[in-house]
Amino acid sequence: MTSADNGDKTIYLNGSNVRYMPVQDIIELYETPEGRANSLMTLDELLMKSLGRNDVSDRIKLANYFLDKGADPSYVESSDGVNCLHVLLYPREHDYEREAPLLDESANINQRGGKFGYPMEVAFYLSSLGGDPNFFYDEVFSRPGIDFGVVINRHSGAILADMYLGMPSAESGLPKRTEDYIAQHGLHGDGKPPFVYPPASQRVGKD
Repeated sequence: MTSADNGDKTIYLNGSNVRYMPVQDIIELYETPEGRANSLMTLDELLMKSLGRNDVSDRIKLANYFLDKGADPSYVESSDGVNCLHVLLYPREHDYEREAPLLDESANINQRGGKFGYPMEVAFYLSSLGGDPNFFYDEVFSRPGIDFGVVINRHSGAILADMYLGMPSAESGLPKRTEDYIAQHGLHGDGKPPFVYPPASQRVGKD
């Protein structure tokens, strides 16, 4: 779709268009020099918005398109620190198996992002949705560097490990995954002690 296809009205790619326009229209528009020149968003921002699409198939197709065009999956929004993991892990309808490859390891799993907190805080709530989030959890827990010792509540002093180890063990096996991860990588994911979940009196949290 070009301006000529829309009665000579110039179409500007912005956040709303990328979230709601038909995917094929967006792709056809971006394939034209005019469409790229009239984009109000960078390629990385277009990727971020595409990951927020409500329809799963649209989300996958458009995100992969912008990735193929060279969008950076490690992109972080300057305004609030949100990255692609925050958006992709958000608890909404998912096809976990098909979306799991989008969980690029270059995106910082310890990035604090505004109201979202940390990506692992967002990922936690997937266990309460339908489907099999283990496809996501398999990808996330396979990477080194997750900081389970980071403080997620400055008032109570709660750390990320409290969230994951405090849930029923039947919920996607997350407590066991977390214990095993800490035992292998350390509480802060840096290969250093402690390698066990510490009581509150022994914690040195990072915020």
